[in-house]
Amino acid sequence: LSSSDASLLRITTLSDVSRGLGALRTEFSDGAANIDIPAVSANGKTALTLWAKLSAGSGDLAAVFEDASGEEILAPFDVSVQSTYRQLKATVPSGAVHLTGLRLSLANDADTLWLDHILLSEFAVTNTDAPAITITDSSTIVNAGEAAYITAKITQDHGGSPVRPAQVRAYIDGTLSSATYHTASAAIDVRTSALSEGTHVIILEAQDDAGNCSRKSITVTAGMRTDSKFTDISTSWAAGYINLLADRDIMSGEQLSDGTMRFNPGNNLRRSEFAVLMAKVLNLDTSAATELPFADADSLPGWAKSSIAAVTKAGVMSGQVNPNTGVTSFNPNAEITRA
Repeated sequence: LSSSDASLLRITTLSDVSRGLGALRTEFSDGAANIDIPAVSANGKTALTLWAKLSAGSGDLAAVFEDASGEEILAPFDVSVQSTYRQLKATVPSGAVHLTGLRLSLANDADTLWLDHILLSEFAVTNTDAPAITITDSSTIVNAGEAAYITAKITQDHGGSPVRPAQVRAYIDGTLSSATYHTASAAIDVRTSALSEGTHVIILEAQDDAGNCSRKSITVTAGMRTDSKFTDISTSWAAGYINLLADRDIMSGEQLSDGTMRFNPGNNLRRSEFAVLMAKVLNLDTSAATELPFADADSLPGWAKSSIAAVTKAGVMSGQVNPNTGVTSFNPNAEITRA
């Protein structure tokens, strides 16, 4: 992007970002600004949406298109730009061949405009909810040597439309599946080959036109597993997930005095346990002895300290500030909430 009458800068200050991690800041004078966009094909597109705000006051924004002869066509956005972020929509004019820019008018003489999430698409993206992935049929408990399957419906815009087939992927035990997503039914049918005895995983990933992503994981049990090391999960709905995490050395249980192992599936997770879990899932380096910025660093459990250091360094976890004293502690025994 470029402009002859305004300065443009990509910023990452989150208070000035509407979606994602960056936005475009435009500083202008005389109440107007012209932003040039390298010509983007408008073929098959019907809508241009974006998020915009001004530092003060209000202004009118229009999209600039050109026709086949290079003549300019203006397409005003449906609402004005205000001092807080709002989504604007413009309809691609009939005869438009390329999108070439944006034009602001009727704003304060000297102001700042922020633009984010500019999207030229086949239809207007009017929300930013991630695609919905709903399992509609499945066979996830099978005999060893048999195949399993899941059928899922995947939609965007609150179920209003399908996603693009190229933006749906299915994995079986980490390997990309050849399963095809069908826009007519908004569904995908994923079938495995004959499965060896044990726990397997099918993962669905989908991305909508706005770039929002969804992911759903389903465990598949082949055969009657009798080698679980835990004695208290046989009736748990999460048994397959528990065994899978234990097999991958991501979670472990509690050994009783008689040598038996319990997982305690009904227990809540503590912050120290979550730190160990995340360090393993993300394969973080736990070998470095890092000085921790917590008031209770010396009292952290030894079995979790290196993992706490790793997730702190990676920015996955941070401490909890006491509002009365201002002291930051890790609080290893505090429980993790769903939030």
